[in-house]
Amino acid sequence: MSASLSAHNLAFGFSSSVEGFSDRPALEVNNSFFSYAQLSRMAAVLSVAVKSAGVGDSALVACFAYRSSVAYAGILSILGSGYGYVPLHPDYPVERNLKIVDLSGIHLMIVSGECRDALQGLLKVVKPGFTFILVDVAGSSGYAGEYPGHRFICLDGLEAADGDLLQIAPVRRDAIAYLLFTSGSTGEPKGVPVSHHNVREYVKFITARYDINEYDRCSQMHDLTFDFSVHDIYPTWAKGACLCVAAKEDKLLPSGYIVKHRITSWASVPSVAVMIDKYGRLGQGIFAGLRYSFFCGEALYSSTAEKWQAAACNSKVINLYGPTEATMAISCYDWDKQHSFDKCDDGIVPIGQIFDGQAARVTAENGARVLTGETGELCLSGSQVTRGYWKNMRHTVTQYVKFSDEGDVLWYRTGDLVRQDPDGCLHYKRRIDNQAKILGNRVELGEIDKILRDATGVETAVAVLWPVNGGNASGVVGFVAGAKMDEAGIIGICRNRLPRYMVPARVCFIDDIPLNNNGKVDRFRLKQLLEEGL
Repeated sequence: MSASLSAHNLAFGFSSSVEGFSDRPALEVNNSFFSYAQLSRMAAVLSVAVKSAGVGDSALVACFAYRSSVAYAGILSILGSGYGYVPLHPDYPVERNLKIVDLSGIHLMIVSGECRDALQGLLKVVKPGFTFILVDVAGSSGYAGEYPGHRFICLDGLEAADGDLLQIAPVRRDAIAYLLFTSGSTGEPKGVPVSHHNVREYVKFITARYDINEYDRCSQMHDLTFDFSVHDIYPTWAKGACLCVAAKEDKLLPSGYIVKHRITSWASVPSVAVMIDKYGRLGQGIFAGLRYSFFCGEALYSSTAEKWQAAACNSKVINLYGPTEATMAISCYDWDKQHSFDKCDDGIVPIGQIFDGQAARVTAENGARVLTGETGELCLSGSQVTRGYWKNMRHTVTQYVKFSDEGDVLWYRTGDLVRQDPDGCLHYKRRIDNQAKILGNRVELGEIDKILRDATGVETAVAVLWPVNGGNASGVVGFVAGAKMDEAGIIGICRNRLPRYMVPARVCFIDDIPLNNNGKVDRFRLKQLLEEGL
């Protein structure tokens, strides 16, 4: 394979910044700074370990690290070695992480010290034959004796590493850069493999439209398991800027984090802005140092955009839209406080124009294009759109389709209802199914329904989004038909099988689950019951 193909590698942008901005800060995490050269050398040490361990019959490597220098050196080492990364989360239930491990088919995992406790739970259930690269994991020398079916490579640390810079391996454009798992309606997480080319196309557009530079300090609020992290990381490193990783306490008080860490480019789900406002921290000019404010993952309401613009008085406020299947975001709308209010539908900021080089069509149920101004399902195509789900042909053929008037062009059906105005601007209306967003995370309510049914043994058990503030959900409530059961036990089972943001805060027991005129569960009526104080 030609060495020139190294330029296809997603890590190539970072490598270019190592050459141009060697001594500038690339990463600020846990009150420590790492220059581009330092982070590159750390990644190089891990890359040697990854290559020596081998990936077996997989081209994927898991990264089990959380908001640490190892997490970022880890994903760089995996990409630089020519493989794709699969992020795991220490707060996910063991069953969830095990499911991701099994579905992805990985045999190699980088583990950082902050994930030691979560690793212990995983080691008890994962199949033999794994290789674990342990970095700063206390007591790692005893793992081999306790788990003889696995191989352990122990590294004391990376921060003091000095030596060669990370070498970028050549890759095909369509090779997988990362594999993320989203909620699935059947109870099984769905894997979305995103290629190096998909992400580089996203980075190319964002860095051309918005002038992030080496003096910027870019926020990292999002976990690696959430695709918005892609926006945080790769445009930042492609332009020589500093990635400022929010600690857990920063996520609880993000207004202080923005000011304390002198953030110039902010990115979050709109719910974060709503929360800051709720606690009275969205005062006039408080975020005057921001140049860019990116929002994505949920509907952005005009009231939120207006308040944020007043607080970030020198910032451009941008509403991004896009599913994981279209590589983070594929359309954008720049807020204009003089004209944007008139553009909003039902108080929702438009999702804007499709990125240059990408394509959209708004279709009726029969696949025909709807007229301008009419509502239909948004379908997407282009170099950012992925080609299907990971080893899941049933869902792939449902969501990735061809239209008779478009030849062999493959389109992704988003399940989002939108309208396109005469200016070509897209306006989000609603979902056409039970998919939802909780704090920006994509959730299939059917997955929570299934766990509730398993936990109760009752077929009529459903989940609804609650509470909902400013049009965006921050939690879930479960409903079960029949006599009251052990609520704590039900929630405990959910907690053992679902990510924290999907676990119902409480379970309500009612005589019958209400149905709509079509005989389907009436979740709207269930929300009304909550509003009435149930």
